[in-house]
Amino acid sequence: MIKSFEDIRILLVEDSDQVRGLITSILRCLGIGDVLKARDGGEAIEVLKTYPQNHSKPGSCGIDLIISDWLMSPVDGISLLRWVRQHQASPNPFIPFIMISGICDVEKITRARDLGGNGFISKPFSVDAVTGHLQRLLTNENTFVKTDNFFGPDRRKKAREAYTIDRRGPLDKPEQVKKYRILSVMPKKNQKTSNESSDEYPIVNPQIMREIRKELAKQTQGFLDVVLKYIHLLESDCKSSESLEESKRKPFFERLNSTSHELRGLGGIFDYPLVAIVAQSLHDLTSIHDLSDDCLGLIKDHINSFKAILRLKINGMGGNIGRELIDALDAANQRFIHRNDQKIIYN
Repeated sequence: MIKSFEDIRILLVEDSDQVRGLITSILRCLGIGDVLKARDGGEAIEVLKTYPQNHSKPGSCGIDLIISDWLMSPVDGISLLRWVRQHQASPNPFIPFIMISGICDVEKITRARDLGGNGFISKPFSVDAVTGHLQRLLTNENTFVKTDNFFGPDRRKKAREAYTIDRRGPLDKPEQVKKYRILSVMPKKNQKTSNESSDEYPIVNPQIMREIRKELAKQTQGFLDVVLKYIHLLESDCKSSESLEESKRKPFFERLNSTSHELRGLGGIFDYPLVAIVAQSLHDLTSIHDLSDDCLGLIKDHINSFKAILRLKINGMGGNIGRELIDALDAANQRFIHRNDQKIIYN
């Protein structure tokens, strides 16, 4: 029986070096014994095939939990989740799966849930969000259900409690449901029976949380260097687009959109909200399918805003300077909207 996080093996799937390093540091501080890493869903599938699960002894030789980003290439997180739950080659379709995404809307959460995800963490995420999901998934028993249309964690208990009326029609056939009881990987301390609930987890004490936040602060120091690399990518795609006809710019605009998506999540995680705000604006701009020169001009305004943040080393909201920067970007967005009769929604 697993007694501590030292016996746990987690597969972390994340294409961003910075986010992968940060989550790895959090897991190490928590005492996780083994963290396997992959850059996309395809690499993760190969890792899973290398570590076949022993269902009778969770964690004894396999992987106990997967944490995966959603947006990755060539194989994204949702494709990985589908493979784990549905593919015949999956070594363990019951493995707990946490999805991470920089876009946290109802549609994405629902899609991950319907494919059998156990949890969803949005970027920017907090240390508490990561540790809370780990505690819940590794110390609680899970019930999986299999129907004609779904396989994954049972979420119907609350629904059954809320809706006691049988809403099936007279011609509807009873739904065929199979249930699978999955024992917890690491039971809670002092838990006498499977029906008892306890708030006594084997982790996380305040000292560990302080160590995690100290590690986060250490990694934040190099964040501006990371932003500079992304700026170079943005400038390269912007310059490549300028020399092309509008009809041929789409691949570069898609990369601009993807890069801004990454910057948005990183800005929030590493406590640079201005980076996140500018990146959110750029992400929305490159999502409206306008490939015009006017749009390229506004993209350059966003790149210049990133450069100003780096040049002035602005963290937090930047006080008056930060407000002036955002006001100038907002004015540029409004001029673009007026000229092109387009609507950009951003925070």
